[in-house]
Amino acid sequence: MNKTTLLFSLLFGFLNVVFFQNCSKMSFVENEAPLELLSTEDVAETLSRCGNAESESLLETSTQEIVFHDSNEETGRSQVCEFGAGDNLSQEEGRMRARYEQYRALNLPDNAVICDIEMSTQLQRFRYDDVFVLTFNDRILATNNKTELHQRFQPEKIISMSDSSQIPLFKYDWQKLRDGEFANRADDYCLGSDQNKANCTWPITEQNGNIKFEFHPELLINLGLRANNPNSRFGFIVTGDNDPQKDCAHEELKFTMKVKYFLK
Repeated sequence: MNKTTLLFSLLFGFLNVVFFQNCSKMSFVENEAPLELLSTEDVAETLSRCGNAESESLLETSTQEIVFHDSNEETGRSQVCEFGAGDNLSQEEGRMRARYEQYRALNLPDNAVICDIEMSTQLQRFRYDDVFVLTFNDRILATNNKTELHQRFQPEKIISMSDSSQIPLFKYDWQKLRDGEFANRADDYCLGSDQNKANCTWPITEQNGNIKFEFHPELLINLGLRANNPNSRFGFIVTGDNDPQKDCAHEELKFTMKVKYFLK
């Protein structure tokens, strides 16, 4: 073997070692497209039109109560989770294997343009098992499993608020969430709380405690513009792992929505 061949072999071997050592640290995923920044323009334009509607006495107000009934009572089943049915998985401890979903419409006329939206919940006693997800127009407002949310979801978009704060937005998808791990500890996610645009409280799973949600109206207006159907909707999803007698169960949750709107 001449010197040139020997040098090439040594160099090739060195590069192989470096490459394979680094392989374990690399994540071979497709490049994500740049996140769309939801500017304040849509909201600003809407609010401008709302101001005109208000000056012309065209604003209407709707006050509605959104109720997610006790899941045992709503289904009439002692075992709410349907393990192995549809896209639910079989039982396995400590993982989100099955879920029960509830959806409630925010009933407004099809041509309504939301100008102001206030969500208020009286502090109420609440118990659930195991993991819950609260959504508005399929975007996640809150969950008690922040770790899996951040590990399994990429932000769909970023909301830019009028004060220039930016809030990542996650779209609920059971296929991405299922089989994720959870633990009986505080691991809370509340959309906008890091930017002082929301305040949420609830007990850890399987414990009795108080639950309450508060979200900045501008945040909810942004989400209101994302409705796929004529009416916006709220969702409440509860998951289970391996205890059919308790999993996917939750006590009744209700809150009041006060919406101001005009008809376009």
